[in-house]
Amino acid sequence: MQGGIAGITKALGKMLNRHHASVAVEVGTDLLKIFQVWEGRQKVKNRILKVARIADLKRPIHEELPDILKSLDIRTWRVITYLPRKLVTMRFLEVPSTNPQEVADIIRLQGIKQTPYSREEVALAHAVIGSRHEGMSDVVLAFCQRKFVDERIDLLERSGFKVEKIGIGSEGVAEWYIGDQHDADMMVSKDLIILIDQDLSFSDVVFCRDGKFVYSKSILAGAQQVAMDPEGGGASFCNEVVKSIEFTQEELRLEPPKKAVLIASLEEGNSLRGALEARLQLPVEFFNPGSHLGLDAASSVEGVSITPLLGFGRGKADLLFDLMPEDRKLRISLEKRSGQMVKTGALSLIFLTVMGLFVAGLFYKKRAYLKELEREIGKTQEYAASIEEKSVRTRLMEKVKNPETSFLFYLKKVSEALAAGTYFNSVDFSAEDKLTLKGYAGQMSEVFDFAKTLEGLKVFEGVKSDHVSKKKEGDQVVAEFEIDCIL
Repeated sequence: MQGGIAGITKALGKMLNRHHASVAVEVGTDLLKIFQVWEGRQKVKNRILKVARIADLKRPIHEELPDILKSLDIRTWRVITYLPRKLVTMRFLEVPSTNPQEVADIIRLQGIKQTPYSREEVALAHAVIGSRHEGMSDVVLAFCQRKFVDERIDLLERSGFKVEKIGIGSEGVAEWYIGDQHDADMMVSKDLIILIDQDLSFSDVVFCRDGKFVYSKSILAGAQQVAMDPEGGGASFCNEVVKSIEFTQEELRLEPPKKAVLIASLEEGNSLRGALEARLQLPVEFFNPGSHLGLDAASSVEGVSITPLLGFGRGKADLLFDLMPEDRKLRISLEKRSGQMVKTGALSLIFLTVMGLFVAGLFYKKRAYLKELEREIGKTQEYAASIEEKSVRTRLMEKVKNPETSFLFYLKKVSEALAAGTYFNSVDFSAEDKLTLKGYAGQMSEVFDFAKTLEGLKVFEGVKSDHVSKKKEGDQVVAEFEIDCIL
């Protein structure tokens, strides 16, 4: 018995102390990138990186990907994926509100007008990056064709994985740089800085301020273009970078940047850094993200950016941009809730097994207690109903006894206002609500005069003629009325 309990306790310990694994996957137009960080209790256990050209795969990617992930021994079934910046369009907007919920509602209703797609064809995300004018929010709207999102999610789900979020590569670049600065105990600049993340066939130009993402541009110039530059030194690459910076500064009315950061898989003494400094007239720092990871060189492709992978691989809880469509978010939420219920049930079973008859006995005692409690609640409800009924009667008696709220008081006041030729058929009195007078008069004008006289008594909250009509009584035509006097 002790051995069985010890085994169950050990299994429970493993469930509660599971190692954390963060997995990021990029399915680009020409490259497949996978990165996993498996963390133990206090340190990183290992890192797995895989970069492959889609054109080099022997089978279609939806057939190849499951085998690749299996061969890498990926240790989690939930992944974060993202779209390369070149597949996403960004727009800068000023929204007339500083309330986050109001901003979200405005973007949800009006954001689609900023895109060339219908609501069913587009995936939208937005981020509030600041407020430069009172009552206004600076918002970056990001959108793409929904098919880009659906293709990647479906591909990973067919491979046995669940996609929790789908971000944008530029945010991963900013996350990696900011995290790397913190890891190195470096202060993150509060000024505007430019991160230039070079990939194989395109590059991200990311604007950051005070350690936060501001905006980004994608340029169709990367490591391949630098290598084939007829002028040498990456002149065409530098020109594209300068154009994107100037365009963004004009569009967003940004202040001049203080420095730039070149992020590329290049050697430390590369000439591109000097060429950028000369064209930008700014100090340019250089980083090669993969140089200090201790990864197998054969696992990557030369000139390929792994910066977004490293940024998203840090396991950030919330994304600035999440292009996951609302219907898929709802499905994920329901699946998570279902999974939590299953886990809760499993834990309950373990505890029930460990505690044995003690827990079972406690359960039956609680059940008996609940039944007794239900009986007591039933009695209390009966008492409460009886007390409420008596309370209503008491209030009614008090009003009847009170000379100023009694039936005789109101009847006296009405009688004083009654003109000759006006008669009652009935007088209905409700001490809680109103006095209803039904009768007739010789002329309809006499009814209206009677109603005005009642209003002038100042003893009623209001006087309302609900029904006034002519009626023939024998040879005589009279005005029949029903008047409500609100108490």
